[in-house]
Amino acid sequence: MTKSKTSQSSLVLATMAALFLFGSYGNANEPVPGLKAKIQYCATCHGQFGGGYRGYYSMPRLAGQTQEYIENQLSYFADHTRDNPASKQFMWDAASGLSQPMRNELASYFSNLNTPPAGGGKGGNEAIGKMIFEQGVPSAQVLACNMCHGQNAEGSGAMPRLAGQRYDYLKIMFEDWRNGYRANAAPMPDIAKALTDAQIEGLAEYLSELP
Repeated sequence: MTKSKTSQSSLVLATMAALFLFGSYGNANEPVPGLKAKIQYCATCHGQFGGGYRGYYSMPRLAGQTQEYIENQLSYFADHTRDNPASKQFMWDAASGLSQPMRNELASYFSNLNTPPAGGGKGGNEAIGKMIFEQGVPSAQVLACNMCHGQNAEGSGAMPRLAGQRYDYLKIMFEDWRNGYRANAAPMPDIAKALTDAQIEGLAEYLSELP
């Protein structure tokens, strides 16, 4: 099967999953009142199927992200612990009024979606990224990424899924860590400062293409 056919098949499956999950939340039987409207609100920026969006800002892919990670980030937005500029502009207010049950349901909904890899890189540096992901950079005291994020970058629990995330969003996250934002996301600030621009670009390209 070609890459384009694989992407089309993945999108069909994502559509079916979204329709099943979204359709099950009628106004009368929502597990949390207002859930359907809140999902629609989130989709405005993150895409109907949670695949992310590149406009003036890069909106991350939520589809397939671990439920615990999404729940944690919503809490960090609400208490302003996640303090990078985009979070402050878009998510602080959006998350502030969410109850814990609503956070749980939103996290469950998006974690059960699936979309094709977001990609977006220029290409040509994936080999560098693959090496860093699997072996780290011993000379810079950077451990292999797969030690925390899983052998296929699938994430687990509080450790986020990186596979298929938007290339541009991944680069922005590294820039934020370098600039002193999100200090609670250890050890990522130190890792971001230890990697070169070329290494970060390669890592973002490699991760963005993983299924």
